[in-house]
Amino acid sequence: MKKSRPHTPADPIRSRSGYESISQVEASTRAGRWVKEPAKVNTQNPYSPPQVIETLVPEGDPQFGDLDDKALNKLYYRSCNVTGIAVLLSFGLVVLVAAISLPGADLGFPSPVFIGLALFYLVAIIGMLKRTSWGRVMGIIVCVLTLINIPLGTLIGIVGLFAFIKAPNLFGPGRVLHKDLKTEYKLRKKARKAA
Repeated sequence: MKKSRPHTPADPIRSRSGYESISQVEASTRAGRWVKEPAKVNTQNPYSPPQVIETLVPEGDPQFGDLDDKALNKLYYRSCNVTGIAVLLSFGLVVLVAAISLPGADLGFPSPVFIGLALFYLVAIIGMLKRTSWGRVMGIIVCVLTLINIPLGTLIGIVGLFAFIKAPNLFGPGRVLHKDLKTEYKLRKKARKAA
């Protein structure tokens, strides 16, 4: 039989996983001696400006590089508002066409007025969805006309006017596409959550 000897601080200790060495402090403590560790010194100057840790932001679309997050959010929400106005106007067009096509319906105005209004709505919807420069003008006119319909039309008209007037870069030949705007919005939102 092998005679076991007491371990010393420099000896490795046998464990289940094999030989593990222990730190000098643990070994000294187990041997009954206490070793004073050197004090940890904070070398940072308390009067220096705070260090900024740069977070890596995924590379986005360069056309949105000059926009901060708040401006991008506003532009994205206005783009969604324009699409929403076009969808609501489409529902109104369906109701208007259904009212015109009912036999014997007394609308209060001659039928050609409603047919002209339906064609105007149709052209405005196409211009809004294609985001043409004349679609913006048609959208503003439609929103002004819907202000008359209290209370829902007034609300839709006000939201639409804000969207059309405050975001001219959503319309015309050099317009910002909604899908690019949506991609950049989601990319920045993901980067904010990661930070």
